[in-house]
Amino acid sequence: MKYQWNGDCLSAVMALPTAVADRALKLAGAPQLKVLLWFTRHGGFDAAACAAALGIAEGDCRDAMQFWVEMGILHAEGTAELPAVTEPLSAADLPPLTPEQKTAPQAIERPSFREAVARQKESADFDYLLKTAEQRLGRTITPAEAETFLYIYDTVGLPAEVILMLLVYAVRRGKVKARSGFRSYLEKAALSWAENGITTVAAAEAELCLQERRHTVREHIEKLFSLTRPLTLLQTEAAVRWVDEWHFSDEMLRIALAKCREKTGNFNANYITRILEGWLADGVTTAEQAAAAAAPRKRQNAKPLLSDEAAVPDATDYERAVADWRPVYKGKKSGKE
Repeated sequence: MKYQWNGDCLSAVMALPTAVADRALKLAGAPQLKVLLWFTRHGGFDAAACAAALGIAEGDCRDAMQFWVEMGILHAEGTAELPAVTEPLSAADLPPLTPEQKTAPQAIERPSFREAVARQKESADFDYLLKTAEQRLGRTITPAEAETFLYIYDTVGLPAEVILMLLVYAVRRGKVKARSGFRSYLEKAALSWAENGITTVAAAEAELCLQERRHTVREHIEKLFSLTRPLTLLQTEAAVRWVDEWHFSDEMLRIALAKCREKTGNFNANYITRILEGWLADGVTTAEQAAAAAAPRKRQNAKPLLSDEAAVPDATDYERAVADWRPVYKGKKSGKE
């Protein structure tokens, strides 16, 4: 089927650079193209107006404009004009380092979006990472997110498969709903994995299984104790110890919580841990034993209560004692009776 422009629409036209189709069409997503068309039609950019017209977030509109700046299609006022992205730079294109630069400590520089685009062209593995990430997110990744992926891939050094496993977990747990989640969570988690040697698929699977178990225990304790606030990281670690290492039953945990609230007036994970440690030392293994151990103890130096027979003195004995009583008088000086 052949298509052609509707002649009625050609009475008013707007121009776009051919570079949009030649260089950026493959990389641009729907938000980027929509924002570019809106910008071209209005001859200027206002994030709020653009967001209202297109029905997308203001931050996404700004990210889309930054995409076209990084691609060399647009130029932001007050900044140096960037050359258009063509082919990736090679080591031969870079000036050699001076002796001072070689010996001086080098600060880690974050990659730019232009570098991410160049890396995608030269690396099939990184291209696979970005395209699969878009499928997992259900949307086109932003320039800032592409920079984050390149940072984790090249600087942190995690393989693409491991990064995707971390991304899937983060999406499922709602860690990257906000744009800042990529830097605040994904990068920190990736750095932690790299530092702890979690750089293979097998190691990542083991770590994610551990994280899933921690999440399950945390939710269980929050529900069991009817907590109104989620457990902190340290409280979650304590809860995992109660359940997975010490294997206390729910009923025993409820008894420990009741004892804790009796003494402290609130939920205190450290106090509950001390209670459970005491039970372990005393060999308390059942709810019945726990209830007995948590019951108030009598003071060892307390005097025994009188029996029912001795509680009320006999009236006859009392009258006899009164009748036999005689006062004794002593002299003030001699002391004689």
